[in-house]
Amino acid sequence: MKSIFKKTILLIILIWLFLFIDLLTKYFFYDLKIAESLLFINPVLNTWVSRSIPVHAIISIAIAIFALVLFIWLYFKKYISLIIATLLIAGTLWNMIDRIRLWGVRDFLMPFDWFPVFNIADIFLNLWVVAYLRKEFFTWKNKLKS
Repeated sequence: MKSIFKKTILLIILIWLFLFIDLLTKYFFYDLKIAESLLFINPVLNTWVSRSIPVHAIISIAIAIFALVLFIWLYFKKYISLIIATLLIAGTLWNMIDRIRLWGVRDFLMPFDWFPVFNIADIFLNLWVVAYLRKEFFTWKNKLKS
């Protein structure tokens, strides 16, 4: 029981840290438009989902709520690690909060003209894939050796 409590507190602290980083970057680069003259900063309110796929805000909020419940369940069932859970929950939560408050997500990073604009929460959501694949690959590799 004590271990679950500690893991929960650590998860909450890490989620708040990641949320703070995401909120801070959105505030500086989207709201205040600091560094807008840089080539890769392009503040945009994205009212659609990934790669500008048209999905109504209510549907994307419902999907985000379902995903948050799923990620928390997966973490406590030990299907995903602390870092993967943190990346998934923090990335999903703040983009969902933006959708509720603004009916869109504050995006500002656009490294290439042909690449969709994104934000730090989107980076969190993509980093979990790398972390998960790394975990799975090395687990698989170790199983082959034994």
